[in-house]
Amino acid sequence: MDAEILAMWPDLPLVHRFLLATGQPLKDIVEMDWSDIDEETGVWTRTKKQSSTAWDLTIPEWVLTWIPKSTLGSGVFLDPDGKLLTPNTVSIQLDQHVSSIGMEAVTAEDIRNYVREQMTELGNNELAAQVVDQAEAIPTSRVSLEDQVVAQATLMERWSYRLQEIVLEGGTTLGDTPLSNSH
Repeated sequence: MDAEILAMWPDLPLVHRFLLATGQPLKDIVEMDWSDIDEETGVWTRTKKQSSTAWDLTIPEWVLTWIPKSTLGSGVFLDPDGKLLTPNTVSIQLDQHVSSIGMEAVTAEDIRNYVREQMTELGNNELAAQVVDQAEAIPTSRVSLEDQVVAQATLMERWSYRLQEIVLEGGTTLGDTPLSNSH
């Protein structure tokens, strides 16, 4: 799917680039607010609606550099009128984008599955599930919570570098579709 990602990247709306860079649920992404992000550390804090526990994710610096702030509102991803995007609107945008470049349909879940697979190759299945699926923490008897947070941030950075390799350099894959200019 690397070739498809490379083909989609030009003119891909920022909300979809963020989805590709983080693998997070579309609903969480469209509800992002700048007040949820510590811009110094890149930590995005979300409160789970089902519980009182917060869930944090360190957004790679490269990703933060291409998310512009808007004067229309405090949401991260806004429509031209300053309103938050909706998952439905974003899905329609993705459909229109891939259709405009002659690709078969790609969904937000397809992208999340791709990110999960890539993160599994870069780390491990348990860690990828923590990042992409917001899975429960590994028992602290096995790995301390601090080490898990560091491992998640490291995995996000590794995926960020890998994604940059794909979209900026057209790099080879980790066992996926080789590209013509691979190195």
